[in-house]
Amino acid sequence: MQNLLEIPWQDLPEDTFYRLVEEFVTRDGTDYGEHEVSSETKVNQVIQGIKCKEYVIVFNQEEGSAHICPGPFRG
Repeated sequence: MQNLLEIPWQDLPEDTFYRLVEEFVTRDGTDYGEHEVSSETKVNQVIQGIKCKEYVIVFNQEEGSAHICPGPFRG
């Protein structure tokens, strides 16, 4: 776990932050829930979740990649 760093969402450029959230939302493909939820709604829900620390942005130094994970981060 020492290769993981939590990145405050405020430190990311706005467009990078949005694209990271968008990639996270669309990663799983089709939503088979009872009600159809638009991608834009899902993106907004995840953004709010990140701002409320329900999710955190973590950078994997070994891979050189960022991920969104359930919060809070205990690295």
